[in-house]
Amino acid sequence: MTTADPSPPELSNVAPQTPEPKHDDLAEHQLRLGRVPSLIKQLLKIENVYIRLINAEGKWIRSENDVTVVENRNGMKICDFTLASDEVVQISNADLDSRILDGTIHNDMPELKSYIGHSLETKGGTHIGVLAAWGTEPRIFSAQDVEVLNDMVFWLQRQILNTQELNRASNVQRDMLPKGDIAISGYEMAGFCNPHLSVGGDFYDWLETFDGLAFTLADVMGKGIGAAIMAATVRATMRAASWNQGAEQAMNIASEVLEPDLHKAGLFVTLIHGQLDIFRNQVRYIDAGHGLSTHVTKDKKITHLTTSNYPIGTGQNGEWQILNIEMAHGDTLILISDGMLDVFDSARSMRRGLADIAVAANSAQEIIDKFKEIASSAKATDDVSALILRRS
Repeated sequence: MTTADPSPPELSNVAPQTPEPKHDDLAEHQLRLGRVPSLIKQLLKIENVYIRLINAEGKWIRSENDVTVVENRNGMKICDFTLASDEVVQISNADLDSRILDGTIHNDMPELKSYIGHSLETKGGTHIGVLAAWGTEPRIFSAQDVEVLNDMVFWLQRQILNTQELNRASNVQRDMLPKGDIAISGYEMAGFCNPHLSVGGDFYDWLETFDGLAFTLADVMGKGIGAAIMAATVRATMRAASWNQGAEQAMNIASEVLEPDLHKAGLFVTLIHGQLDIFRNQVRYIDAGHGLSTHVTKDKKITHLTTSNYPIGTGQNGEWQILNIEMAHGDTLILISDGMLDVFDSARSMRRGLADIAVAANSAQEIIDKFKEIASSAKATDDVSALILRRS
C-alpha cells in the first residue's frame, strides 16, 4: 500500500475557483474518453473504473450511461484525496486502512474494499480530475497494475491536453468571424460557421470599404487543423487584398499569394468574393469554383450564380469571370458551403428550401438563425457555413 500524509489533503493545486485553463468543456472529454474505463477493467480485472473531472465551478463531473453527472466535492472522499495527491493512491483493504479508520479519507461506499487511483493534471500542473479503479474484495495491487494505471494516466492527460488545444483553436477561429451589424444604410449582413470537427476549413468574412462592402465565403478542401490553418491564411490574404482593391485585383493578389502554399500543401480552396457598391446597389463578384450561391428576389425569383472559374490552388485560372448582381429592395444574396448539401436531397431542393426561408424572414439574422437550425438538426459530414447579404 502506498503511504500518504495522514492529514487532510491540500486542494491548492486542484482545479478550484477559476482553473487554468477553464474546463467548461470537460463533459466533452468524458464522451471522448468513454472507452477507457472498459479497457482498464479488462487490464486490471476489476469491477469498477471511473474518470472524474473538475468543471469550472469546482464540482465533479463524470459520464454515466452517456449522461453527465455533476457532484459536489467535500475534500474527504477517496476521489478528493486522490485528486490532491501526486502519486498513486492505493487501498488494499478499506476495513483496515488507517486513513479511513482515522477519518482522513471518508469511504462513502461500503461495498468498496480495494482501490487504486491517480490524479489527472494539465501541462501546467493543475489537477483536473482522477482516474481510479475499485473492487468489492480486498486486493493487493501488483507493480504491473500500478504501471498500467500510470500508463493510462499519461495517455489520458495527453488526450485532455489535445482537446484543450483544439478548443482554444476553435475559440480563436470563432473569434475571427465578423460580429455586429454593418454600418451601411439599407443593407444587412449575417453569417454562421459550424465546423464538423473542433475547427474547420470554412470561413466567412466581411469588411466595409470606401464605396460599400467586401465579403467572402470560402471552403478549404478537407477538415480539421490543417484546413483551419489554411483557412486563416486565405482569410487574412483576402481581407488585406480587398481593403482597397476591386474584386478582380483582390482575387489576382490572393491567387498569386496563395497558389504556392496551397500547391505545397496539396490543397485547394473554393470561394466566392463579392463587393457591394452602395451607390449603384450592385454586387460585383467572382466565384472561384464554389458554385453554391443564390440570388433571391422578394417575389421568389431564384437565380443560381454559376461559375467558370477554377478553385484557387489548382493553377488553372487565367482571367477571372466577373459577374454583376443588381440588388433591388427585398433582394437576398445567399452564400453557403457544400456542407449544407448534406441536409437536403439535392442541390435544387436546397436552393428552393433556403430561398423560401429567405423570402419569409424579416432580417438577415433571422435567415441565418433558420439555417443554423436546419444544419444542426441534420448529421452533416462536413463543415457548414452561410453568409447572407440582404437589401431592405
